[in-house]
Amino acid sequence: MPLIECFDVGGTSIRGAIIENENILVKKTIPSVSGNFSALISVIQQLSHEIRGLAKKETVDGTIIGLPGPIRGNVLLNSGPLGITSSVSLGPLLQAFPNLVKIENDLKLAVHAEFFRGQGNGLDSFYLLAISTGMGTGLVWNKKIVSGTMGEFGHVVLDAKPAAIPCVLPHRGCWFAYSSGKGIEMQSSHSSKDVFLLAKNGDEKSKKIIAAARAANAHGIGNMLNVFAVQKIIIMGSLGLSQFEEIIPTEQEIQPFTLHPIPPIVPSLLGDDVGLWGAYYFGVEAKKE
Repeated sequence: MPLIECFDVGGTSIRGAIIENENILVKKTIPSVSGNFSALISVIQQLSHEIRGLAKKETVDGTIIGLPGPIRGNVLLNSGPLGITSSVSLGPLLQAFPNLVKIENDLKLAVHAEFFRGQGNGLDSFYLLAISTGMGTGLVWNKKIVSGTMGEFGHVVLDAKPAAIPCVLPHRGCWFAYSSGKGIEMQSSHSSKDVFLLAKNGDEKSKKIIAAARAANAHGIGNMLNVFAVQKIIIMGSLGLSQFEEIIPTEQEIQPFTLHPIPPIVPSLLGDDVGLWGAYYFGVEAKKE
């Protein structure tokens, strides 16, 4: 099995790992960079230098990088978590690494982890829904991992009123604006983590924000099922996993928004490593091509 250098780039942190023969040789997490793609490339290069040194591997068979946001060809169209609101060429990032380099949407990579190693293993169809700083979905249909820029459910508009909550991108009322960590922070003067703590302590504004996030999740999941009636929905992301009981709606809450039966909705068992494992399995498949 090949030696793969894996990166999972998020709005809050960047995780890097060297994985060989389904074993993580070394992994490290560092703070991310927002709003400056050139600086982000430098940070990823520095992390690469550090993990290769720790693993005592000067060269690798391939480098796989997961980025939050839709990717078309060698262009990142936008990325709310990274503070990128217009298209950015991925050419400089591709040039920064030798050998096999593939850049893919982070959710599309994470789907590989669930398909080969996680809760989706053996299923014909499932969604992977990430709720973190940003949010989005990956999909397996007829035992095939769906690639490309489709599936941006996080930016499906749930409230078309002019006064709806704004997104980091130039529109309002989308699922991201209500339920993502960034969206929750934009509605409050506190971090998303603090909003949940304040709600538990009785703060009414925080309780309303969380209730709205849960309601938006019911609406959004219903829309997902209207498009593809899958066998399972797997939840990942720091917010989705840490606040699963608080923000993931029940079958009864979702039912008004879909024509289809509600499948099991379960948390990913791969934790923070799901993106790294996804990059690894994606790299293994790429080496076969």
